[in-house]
Amino acid sequence: MERQTQRPLILAIAGLMGAGKTTLARQLCDVFGWSYVPKERVAPEYLADLFESPSRFAFEAQLAMFCSKAREVSKNLAEGKNVVVDRSLDEDIGVFARHFRELGHIDERAYRTYELVTRYILQQIGPTDLTVYCDVNTDTAAGRIYSRARGEERLYPQGHLQNIASYYKDWLDSYMLSPVWLLDSNLADWRTPAVARQIAVEIRDVIENVSNSIPADVPSKREARLMVPYREIQNWRTAIPLSSGPSPKMSKGSIYLAAPFTAAEERRPIPADNTQNTDPAETHGRIPPGPYRSALIEAASAMRRLGFSVTLPHKDVNDWGEKKLLPEEVMRTCTQQVSVCDLFVGILAQSCGSHYEFGLALGLGKPCLIIAPDELSHSFLAQGSRAIDAVPQAGRGELMVQSVKTVFDIPSLFDREEVKEFLVRAVARLNWRFFP
Repeated sequence: MERQTQRPLILAIAGLMGAGKTTLARQLCDVFGWSYVPKERVAPEYLADLFESPSRFAFEAQLAMFCSKAREVSKNLAEGKNVVVDRSLDEDIGVFARHFRELGHIDERAYRTYELVTRYILQQIGPTDLTVYCDVNTDTAAGRIYSRARGEERLYPQGHLQNIASYYKDWLDSYMLSPVWLLDSNLADWRTPAVARQIAVEIRDVIENVSNSIPADVPSKREARLMVPYREIQNWRTAIPLSSGPSPKMSKGSIYLAAPFTAAEERRPIPADNTQNTDPAETHGRIPPGPYRSALIEAASAMRRLGFSVTLPHKDVNDWGEKKLLPEEVMRTCTQQVSVCDLFVGILAQSCGSHYEFGLALGLGKPCLIIAPDELSHSFLAQGSRAIDAVPQAGRGELMVQSVKTVFDIPSLFDREEVKEFLVRAVARLNWRFFP
């Protein structure tokens, strides 16, 4: 997905009423420093009239709510501000206007006019960079709606929430205007700022990677959407806030970032009958959202800000353990990715996989940056990695070993002058420069 580099970002928060869109949108604005839209709520002015006399007010209400929000988005973009949109503009068309059309409250002629106007406005605004869909079941949504203080929402007629939920399913299945990131609102509670900051870290990672995630030959955006499930979140740690600037353009230099997986994984639950899982693709666990996952994402982001493209196998090869892959597939893919990278960055610790990848990169003559967090336990061989550089060997790439206190300190590692100098030397043979 190509987007204009000078245009501010549009992040849309989508989902059923009661899914937590407003809470998440406001929390993300606090973390990102972006503008929240809509600040002016038009819906309360119309809902009472709309449900009392829908045939009279449906067309007017839908057009008024859409245009008011679109005007705010356009104004913020013109001022150079990134925006978080609480309910995407396309939802207004594909869910709510459709709902009133299906019920006969907006006739076909009026609907054609509505769609002509709204689609034109959407075209003028430009594409959304990412849509975050807050998934929630109708029972949970109904309970939240009843408990909150928005009196106008209690005007919903019987069956209204279920009807809208069915339209949302159709809308999501056919939506092709941006990548979609799924967030499970039944499990994750982002009212806590720390949870919202963690979600922000993952959203930034998706936005930074989205332009490289859709191959040029993919016939439709729908086939290349990012559909990443989000699970229950525990053990939070403050994440690094996002800047409001656009993502950097990727260069041709590539990094393979190796780090322990097994030591941080969450094992799959044992079946109720206590039988052993014999499927080789099911024997690995998952790395759930949390401090360690956040630290790896931030480390990769720090390298991208220097102009590198980054392969983080935990995410890019097996989706944090969500993909069912055979050991042979993981071994083959990781070996191939190490073989083609320009620079190897590794956290060895006690990880057999990281040790193998480091040895492979070293043997292939790749420049290697080894990071040793003090908080982790390191193998006997990993502790001696500094000695390798003292042994002359023709054809071997340059090696540097750097210590940090914790994995959360890795992004600041790339501000060190000796690391910057190492990176410049390491990629000089590629005939490109990423430092001004």
